[in-house]
Amino acid sequence: MTQMISVSEAARRLGVSRHRIYARLRAGSVLGTRTGGTWLVDAASLSPALRGRPLSAPMALALAQMFDGHLPLVPFASQLARLREKAERIKTEPVETVIDLVRSWMAARAQTVELEAAPADLEAIGEDPRLLASGLSDPRTDLAVVGVCEGYIQRAELNAFADHHYLDPTAQDARPNVVVHVLDHPLESTGIAPRLLTAADLLDHHGPRETQSALRILGRA
Repeated sequence: MTQMISVSEAARRLGVSRHRIYARLRAGSVLGTRTGGTWLVDAASLSPALRGRPLSAPMALALAQMFDGHLPLVPFASQLARLREKAERIKTEPVETVIDLVRSWMAARAQTVELEAAPADLEAIGEDPRLLASGLSDPRTDLAVVGVCEGYIQRAELNAFADHHYLDPTAQDARPNVVVHVLDHPLESTGIAPRLLTAADLLDHHGPRETQSALRILGRA
């Protein structure tokens, strides 16, 4: 017997947005019926290959290293094998699937704090060595974004970083222009974020230009 579920439930099962489910319904990659103004999704059409639970923060960072060709330090060989399999899927799955998988697997990679800085301070914030450039601030993207600074920082350095640049991590800023992803685990880098982290950051902005740039960073566009 066919099980029909709501769009919200389908999105929850796949770890994606409701917008993505509607897009798949229109594309025919997910099956459903429309009664009045309400869509119901055929649960059987939610292929297991499209599903992915969020990885823990340490495993998300390890996957980012693996995707860039580095061997991450993980406790078990089985974890390493699963990371290799996930990295390969990002390189070979259909693009729409890759978008959903990256959003899902990398969802818990870091805590995101949005801050508001004086526009004149953004250059100094972006040049601070404690902040690892990513997302909209990654120079490898083809986005000419001005007035925004984005990157990763270790939690132990957040308060000193904020004090230095007169930022308030506890404030609910109405117009944030500094996006800081706070890491609880060390991340080896060469001064720029791993490609998978930048791609995940760009996908979180949910814009078509950001999505296309994320795919280019991943070598999928």
